[in-house]
Amino acid sequence: MSSILVIDDELTILDVTTAMLNAYGYPHHVAQTSATAMQLIAENDDIDVVLADVNLGNGVDGMRVAEAIAAKGWTGSFIIVSGDPEAFSGRRGQLERALFLMKPYGRKSLIEALESARAMVRQPMASAANT
Repeated sequence: MSSILVIDDELTILDVTTAMLNAYGYPHHVAQTSATAMQLIAENDDIDVVLADVNLGNGVDGMRVAEAIAAKGWTGSFIIVSGDPEAFSGRRGQLERALFLMKPYGRKSLIEALESARAMVRQPMASAANT
């Protein structure tokens, strides 16, 4: 079964998000740092969705972490999370398969975002010849 990687530097957000994922039976991994996230991606080939907060503290940008994961050839999809929609809108084109989830989010919006992200993974990517 596939799983989700949740990246957020705030332990409270991780706890609430993982509680929601547990309630719906979604297997998941958690990371509070970009280094841990990269290690988990490398070690777990079952991860198909990365849910990353834009602001990971200490100047670390979740979009850059997502871009680094994608650059390593990972073929899953991303859910970028922030309280500021502008943090994603201008940079969306830098990730093939990504969507935005506004903070604060509840169970319904989280699950809808996960299902949309998983649908992206199942769709074939457009080839360069078709663009």
